[in-house]
Amino acid sequence: MKTKSIVAGIGLILSLADAGKAGLIAYWDYSSQSYGPAPASIAASDGAQAGAASIDVSHFSANYDANIDVTCTTKNEIAGDNTEYALALKGGTGEDENGKSIIFSVSMTGDKNLVLTYATERSSTGFTGQNWSYSTDGGASYTSFAPISVPTTYATETVNFSTVPQINNSASVLFELTVSGTTGSAGSDHLDNIQFNADSIPVVPEPAESGTISAIGLLGFCVWHEWRQHRMFRA
Repeated sequence: MKTKSIVAGIGLILSLADAGKAGLIAYWDYSSQSYGPAPASIAASDGAQAGAASIDVSHFSANYDANIDVTCTTKNEIAGDNTEYALALKGGTGEDENGKSIIFSVSMTGDKNLVLTYATERSSTGFTGQNWSYSTDGGASYTSFAPISVPTTYATETVNFSTVPQINNSASVLFELTVSGTTGSAGSDHLDNIQFNADSIPVVPEPAESGTISAIGLLGFCVWHEWRQHRMFRA
């Protein structure tokens, strides 16, 4: 009976620890898209918010400057992913897409310590800079957070938002990616296998559950004390 109680206590503790493990919130591999101009809104293809989290590309002047392209990569993809598409952002006529942004909409309800990873590359005249910002007020204001120098061959970039407590457990967070530095209308950046990962916020036990945990801890102490006394008596 004592052993069962101790095992139950250990199981409860482990379940609470497991609740804090990192998980995939949203992932974009464009698996539901078709080659050609990207739609104004692209839903996440996987993760806890698949179909709900989205990318808004409508700020680009022409929809053909945001394309679903076949120049993709396996870098940063999740297990089982074999999609052959990536998102291409082009400089546009007169390089007028310089300074334009795409915006990711993600919920952080019940989550914390967000980490963003994605694969990206640029052509020789593509955007040389990608700057990440975030907003917790619906886009009324953005806080600049992480500038990225875009590589000329696909590489995985990491943006660690775990240092931003304001977004933890926020019902709606916007992440703005602003591109700059293109020197040609056909110059482009590719974005592929975009992952938003975060830790679940453990649920605080109700008072009755807290009492159960305390009782289990006390029972464990009593068993240890009894065993120790028994050892001393035998000695």
